[in-house]
Amino acid sequence: MDERITNEQGRESMDFQNRLPSVFISYNWNQSDLADGIESRLDGKAIIARDKNHPYWSSLTEFMKTIRKQDFAILLVSDDFLKSTNCMYEVSQLVKDDDWERRVMFVVADDTKIYSVLDHEKYINYWQASRERMEKTIGKSPKQSVDGYVDELRKIDEIQVVISQFLMKVKDSKNPRVEDAISAIIKRVSGDNSYVCEEASATRADGRDRVDSIERNEYIEQAKAMILGEYERNRSLPDDIIKINRLFCMKFDCENPKVGNALDAAISELICEDLIYRSGLGIHLSQKGYDSVF
Repeated sequence: MDERITNEQGRESMDFQNRLPSVFISYNWNQSDLADGIESRLDGKAIIARDKNHPYWSSLTEFMKTIRKQDFAILLVSDDFLKSTNCMYEVSQLVKDDDWERRVMFVVADDTKIYSVLDHEKYINYWQASRERMEKTIGKSPKQSVDGYVDELRKIDEIQVVISQFLMKVKDSKNPRVEDAISAIIKRVSGDNSYVCEEASATRADGRDRVDSIERNEYIEQAKAMILGEYERNRSLPDDIIKINRLFCMKFDCENPKVGNALDAAISELICEDLIYRSGLGIHLSQKGYDSVF
């Protein structure tokens, strides 16, 4: 009896060791060619979970949730990806697992601006605006017709919870160039950690320092525009300063000193123009211990 159990356990262990790893590919349809290339190169090396391989008439929402069950998740990050409800809902499911960072691989499109914290606000605002539009749609629709809108709103809410964390993770990750990505993915899935090559390291360093190539005055103008935009949106709600507050706190979170200095300079200019104090924000921040910002 004991010997039979031991043999069965041994076979199960061997089956687990010999099975192919599973890989979920999350992408916007504009990145289909790259997804096809990755799937083709992983043929025989991994089991691919991908929307186009999903059976007809089955639930796409349930399929998107399976991203948590896979050994690896490849995210083809682009501007369209970051604005896609389906793509970002998959992200919201993935990050529910404590070990998601260990299993994920990012491939960032060359034209996607994501390596500066100033670029993140664009996507945070995009999802806030999406939520507001959906709320208006629900408010104008008959109660018996809102179920689908409510489900969409729930997805947007889940996306809003994770969007900032996700963007910071992508920014902080040493991501290979698109042309090097497939080779790096194959090595990673195959258990070869040598994919972190010198060329990829140099590429990531370039990405992290990409913001250094912008002149300080450009930083200041970008920061001023962001702060003024938040001020205008919150003009009638002086107590609702969460979004504006984030702009002031950004300087403490960013790694690049040029960004922090530019935010300081922009904030100082706006305060001198009496734009911030008119909303009562300067007093509030002083009370909260942000005197060093000024």
